Amino acid sequence: MEEVKAVKRAGFKRKRAEEYRNLKLCLACSIGGHFTEMLELKDVYEKYEHFFVTNPGKQTISILKNKKKYFMPEKKGKKMNFLKQFLLSLKILLIEKPDVIITTGSGDMFWICVLGKLFRKKIIYIESFARVTDPSKFGKFVYIFKFADLFIYQWEKLKRHYPKGVYGGWIFDFSRHPHPDKCNNLIQNGDNISYFVTVGTSPNDFSRLLKKVDDLIEQKIIKGEVFAQIGHSKYIPKNYEWCRFLSEREFEEIIKRSELIITHDGAGSISKGLKYKKPMVIVPRLKIYGEISYDNKFELAKELEERFGIPVVEEIDNIDKALESISSLKCCVLSTNRKMIEVIGRALKTFEMNKNKV
Repeated sequence: MEEVKAVKRAGFKRKRAEEYRNLKLCLACSIGGHFTEMLELKDVYEKYEHFFVTNPGKQTISILKNKKKYFMPEKKGKKMNFLKQFLLSLKILLIEKPDVIITTGSGDMFWICVLGKLFRKKIIYIESFARVTDPSKFGKFVYIFKFADLFIYQWEKLKRHYPKGVYGGWIFDFSRHPHPDKCNNLIQNGDNISYFVTVGTSPNDFSRLLKKVDDLIEQKIIKGEVFAQIGHSKYIPKNYEWCRFLSEREFEEIIKRSELIITHDGAGSISKGLKYKKPMVIVPRLKIYGEISYDNKFELAKELEERFGIPVVEEIDNIDKALESISSLKCCVLSTNRKMIEVIGRALKTFEMNKNKV
């Protein structure tokens, strides 16, 4: 009997020791593309105890239904919400006591990173997939003030801005899905095909795009079934079905069923089109129309246009020309995120070893 008790005690101690060796991760990211990028790190974070800090919305609520999470209010220029973010971030860190904070941005995760650094937590920052040539404001802040123990960028062109950072390659794994032998050449002028129009989760209005799609349907330039995710836009489509927001599962299902995507220049929406090798037309949001709060250089869209021939429409009246030439789309190169996974995995192993030495 005593031997049985001794074995149980040894097993209990071993289990506690294993729990001690494991790190606890805080996964901090804003809703939209930043959240979509975080999900691509599943192969890393699921090996550890973890929880999410993100914004509430149909996308995040549906995916995190059975996950430990905290919902951070979006700032949206409101000083009161900035204070709420500070208080909630403080509460989260005091309750959860994570060892490592992994963040893909953006500004709504400011306090969780600042307080995390003050509490001597390890921080891994991953610059947005949307940043190809110029740094984001949040990324620049994290880099200049040395908040991150590991700073990762996804495009080699950013090395001049982040010389002490680490190039991790793309965060998205585009190799997990079947790649057609030939590009999708179903799109020919006059064909009846299915379109998916998406404007993302940005709080800014993008009625300009939705109105143009209505005009193209009336002019019979766009034929076939059209469905749109219109977000916070004020304009209500007249000639096609729509909804404001979709869950992550709903969004992917519509992408898979659609033959052509007309999208804003958000990393989350674009990555889904690339993931399923769908022909796309990208229409960037512009500050002059109040569609975005900063001067948008839409560098991701330009890079993809150069690499894969994906049309980027700066002038809204040129969408019809882009649709006519969509059949010339180049095949997207296969790419994995193994380099990114390995870079983060090595860092976590090091953090874990150093923790156990204490």
